[in-house]
Amino acid sequence: MKKVFQKLLLLSVVGALGFLYSCGEDEDPVPPAAPTVSVSASTADGALTDGGEVIIGTTITVTATVTSEGGFNAVTISDGGNSDTQNRNDLGLEAGATSATASWEIDYDQAGTISLTIEAVDDENQTGSASFSIVVVEPPSPPAKVQTAILLAAPTGDLMSQTFYSVLENK
Repeated sequence: MKKVFQKLLLLSVVGALGFLYSCGEDEDPVPPAAPTVSVSASTADGALTDGGEVIIGTTITVTATVTSEGGFNAVTISDGGNSDTQNRNDLGLEAGATSATASWEIDYDQAGTISLTIEAVDDENQTGSASFSIVVVEPPSPPAKVQTAILLAAPTGDLMSQTFYSVLENK
């Protein structure tokens, strides 16, 4: 009887230890990485590099590509004075989408350096951002056209004289 009691006690202790060990604290889930943003820009003439020049009035297409493990929520473009936000509904995306592409068409009517900041927010309220700068310049002056003086004869009564002057050909 004593041996049965000892085996039962030993089995109870081992079972209790196993139960208590398995009830340890749960590990906190690792949050997903913050969104990553990549930016590109182009004009009708082709791709534009970061810090590239455009002429006043040129339409610039800025495209932001966002990758977000935590689910894409919204992306905002800002130039320090103006801003625009596109959320997943504007882009036609479902909740939980992990990537998105947003585009804006912008133009500037004054020369200067424009610093664009693009910030993305995921469903976990984490942010990621990227920047892109554009130098807006005055249009180049047209080249000067050199003309020489040409003495034209007076037209004759029979209209047979050559008194036509071509500005393009300078003769």
